[in-house]
Amino acid sequence: MIGAGVCVLVVVVSVVGLAGGLDPAPAGELPVVAADERYEGEPWNVTVDGAVVAADLEPAVLQEEGYWLAVLAEVEITAEESRGDVYEILCVRDVAGLAREPSESIVCPGAVPPDDIRLVRDGSAATTLHPDLPEQVAFLWELARDAEPPADVHIQIVGKTYRESSLTGRMEWLDEAPRAQLTIPVEDRREEV
Repeated sequence: MIGAGVCVLVVVVSVVGLAGGLDPAPAGELPVVAADERYEGEPWNVTVDGAVVAADLEPAVLQEEGYWLAVLAEVEITAEESRGDVYEILCVRDVAGLAREPSESIVCPGAVPPDDIRLVRDGSAATTLHPDLPEQVAFLWELARDAEPPADVHIQIVGKTYRESSLTGRMEWLDEAPRAQLTIPVEDRREEV
């Protein structure tokens, strides 16, 4: 009995997948927001303020000798509970010279999630953000020392939907996917100390 149900599920998933039903929307189809424009979504609102390449962003520590690509943004949690999934808020695409290769992430295919995230106010690790407490956050990606700093960076803002899970019957944050995009110039601050 269980075997037949699993077979049906596999067939349904295969058919939907072949028809493109499980594919995320191509980046070109995402709404475009401007730098300094607030993206209002769930479970967070995001305003990307700018991007820089810098040699030293203490207390963040580079794993290799190189530079940081920092995307600065204000993040406001719109959910009722604190969020520990801050590494899922933004991803970048098509940046040459990143220390990490693009992931095969279902959320942001061909994109790279941040290597580190810091609160701008004190440099501490941004592991959890809280409702009604907007924070200035630096999303950090490590660039190789010999990499040419990018002139601009393409950013995807990820969102989720709070709905009843068809598997558990409980309300959960699901349907994680890019919901908006923007491309902004990158300021080169490698020589500043």
